[in-house]
Amino acid sequence: MRDKVIIVSDGYTTHLFLNGKVYGDNIVGVEYKHNTDSGKEICPILRITAETLPAPEMGNLENFKKIIFSLLEGQEDELTTTEKRVREILEHMQGITFSEWLKLKSCIDALFNADVGKMKNEIQIADTETIVAEYKRNYDLL
Repeated sequence: MRDKVIIVSDGYTTHLFLNGKVYGDNIVGVEYKHNTDSGKEICPILRITAETLPAPEMGNLENFKKIIFSLLEGQEDELTTTEKRVREILEHMQGITFSEWLKLKSCIDALFNADVGKMKNEIQIADTETIVAEYKRNYDLL
């Protein structure tokens, strides 16, 4: 049977839902690794570091739901300026036709592509160590 895992963090505390049980008060570290390689099914790896062992349960599913909902409250207030601008633009675009959208997209793409073309001439190759590290990470060679 596979573990059912949900990890929630507000940046200060971490809560873990694991197979129907909720943990959090003494969790000091969570590492979750789930790789899929070439379509092969690989079991996820979950490592939990706690102040005391065994880690005491924090509560039930209802408590965990409250934690999640409390983190979701006020998310509108935390939107970045860019996210707010995008939402505003999308609200103003409601009701445009597909044909109008294609014309608008074409104009925006042309402007972005012109800027990208200018920037390409200014980009310099990374230093040797950065390139070797990236090569190793991607191809596991050298």
